[in-house]
Amino acid sequence: VSTEPETGGTTQECPGLGGYRVLVLDDDARMSITLRGPDGGEHPLDLWSTVTSSFSSLGDSAVWRVRGAVDAAAPTALVVEVRASESPEDPERVTVYRAVAKVGPGGNCVTEKVGADASHDDVLRAADGASAKPCIAHPEG
Repeated sequence: VSTEPETGGTTQECPGLGGYRVLVLDDDARMSITLRGPDGGEHPLDLWSTVTSSFSSLGDSAVWRVRGAVDAAAPTALVVEVRASESPEDPERVTVYRAVAKVGPGGNCVTEKVGADASHDDVLRAADGASAKPCIAHPEG
């Protein structure tokens, strides 16, 4: 969608579900997502502050959780993989998180960051319960 000439930061747009679009932001070796809602409003997930402030990249795909019939499914949650380089002593070591975000009328925000040791079922349970959870607060400063 765009490239920032001064910093080289980029924004890419991917299709989503239920009228949502996914904007993938890449700037200063860190990645994040902003959801563009059916109404055109933008909802930053701020993965670079809610999940990790370290250098990061996103996994190749996202998992949508939905409610309703296939042809009229309403998204309720989104799960994305975030790979973070959090060890200055060993920059090749990567910590993997799964960011769980609630999606829809109750808000669009990250509600949980799940470690790589969690099972697939644990991640899906976190996603299915996301709409009832508060947003992760942004760190101060």
